[in-house]
Amino acid sequence: MSSISARQIHALPRVAPRAEQPESGVQLVAGGSGESMAIALLATMLITLGFLISYENCRQWYVIPATVCGMLAGTDIVQWMRRRLDTFDPKAILAMMMFHNTYISPLLHEAWATHTKEWSEVVEWGPWYGTYCIWSAIGLVCYQFGHRLTFKAAKPARTHWVINPNRFATIIMWALAISSIAAAVVLLKFGGLKKAGKSELLATGEGLQHTSWLLMLGDTLPMLIAIAIINALTDKRRKRSFGAQMGILAALAVGQFMLLGLRGSRSAVMSVLFITTGMAHYRLRRIHPGWAISGMIVLFVFAYFYGFYKRAGMAGFAALQSADARHHLERTTGNTMATTILGDLSRCEMQSFIMYRLTNFPDRYDFRLGKTYFRAAVSFIPRAIWYNKPPGKNEAGTAIQYGEGRWKGRDFESTRVYGLAGEAMLNFGFFGIPPAFFIYGCFLGLYRKKWSTWRSDDSRYFIAPILVLFFLTGYFGDSDNAMFEILKNGSLPILVIMVSSSRFRLPEPLAPNVARALAMSSKTA
Repeated sequence: MSSISARQIHALPRVAPRAEQPESGVQLVAGGSGESMAIALLATMLITLGFLISYENCRQWYVIPATVCGMLAGTDIVQWMRRRLDTFDPKAILAMMMFHNTYISPLLHEAWATHTKEWSEVVEWGPWYGTYCIWSAIGLVCYQFGHRLTFKAAKPARTHWVINPNRFATIIMWALAISSIAAAVVLLKFGGLKKAGKSELLATGEGLQHTSWLLMLGDTLPMLIAIAIINALTDKRRKRSFGAQMGILAALAVGQFMLLGLRGSRSAVMSVLFITTGMAHYRLRRIHPGWAISGMIVLFVFAYFYGFYKRAGMAGFAALQSADARHHLERTTGNTMATTILGDLSRCEMQSFIMYRLTNFPDRYDFRLGKTYFRAAVSFIPRAIWYNKPPGKNEAGTAIQYGEGRWKGRDFESTRVYGLAGEAMLNFGFFGIPPAFFIYGCFLGLYRKKWSTWRSDDSRYFIAPILVLFFLTGYFGDSDNAMFEILKNGSLPILVIMVSSSRFRLPEPLAPNVARALAMSSKTA
């Protein structure tokens, strides 16, 4: 759409309206129903009661605002389970992350007494989890309000994108060739699959300096292959077998692990699997929520076991051999189920610690006033052009944890991830949380309104999972993580779909009063 002017839009061919309703991922549901909210409240109260009975550490006042957070986030989960929201609806997936981050995580932290050792010596966690849950509840309300506001106000999609077969064949061949060459160069740079040294395989550190453009081209190879295969299977003359769909995804998972997994990039493997599964869901066959839950469990198990490799290199694969070997690696690496659930998959403790530091040591940190967002916005500029770009969230995160002036670049910096609320506090303090969640909800509402009005064969469904992942990273990660995701995973696939799609103008919707008059006249006739 961005590649054509407003004048050209009106010259596009018009698509005749269909007799049936367009398949919609949202079915124009802007928010949760009162019934779903009641179910969510009952479920969270029962879960809270279970924690209170089972764990003495949880018998603190913070469980009250935590339960409120659980109800606010859980409403969309109930909607999803009742099939009121699509399996890959970003609002439903976000609700699961918010439910875990703002409700389950504070309870589990206290129940299991799992805290970062260096912080536990100075922080009394219960009250700070309470403060965290109060501000999280305020943020969730602002998020829902912003989403509802823009979802209702935004206009539906006015164009329909369709893959042009001849143009697509040429473009995808060139894209696959370029991506294959870039992937081969990256593999050769890291020694391929033969190198056993952890430091040479991990996709971090000095080895990746000045190779971002290679990763942007090479790491998207599995997604480009998925686009080519799924587009071929979209032919209505072909039988859309669920087994064939799962086989394709399994083959792509293996290829993705060989390409990215052995570099130590756990998130990259999971991201591309999420994107390709979303493409198959939209273009081939809808995936039932039950299968989606099974996939989440598989990804969690993968994240847990892969943590051993990330911390111990090739020796980490011993965790697959026996329970004794796994327990030994847990003691030596610190990678446990608890650290995976509460460390890798939650930002609760980090954000609570930021609140503790801002309250007790306000003179040791200066608010960045939007500088971390600016640094993320200019991250696409190569260092060859702008080498000394201003510091971003790593510098701010180091300062909030250790004090101003402690950041020394790669010599001394914190690489933790702070999440939407955490980065808002780094820039504006506690009062940055409500506007951050409101703006985030507005953007999500705008996207969901457009997405919910695409037709079932719209080619933009190929890039919809990439945009969903962008929103997920925007909540769970930081602004620079979200920008990195969209640039690395989205640049080439989005370009392929944009260039190879033909655009058609959709008919203008009838005004409400005209539609009502026509309905009345048809009844009279």
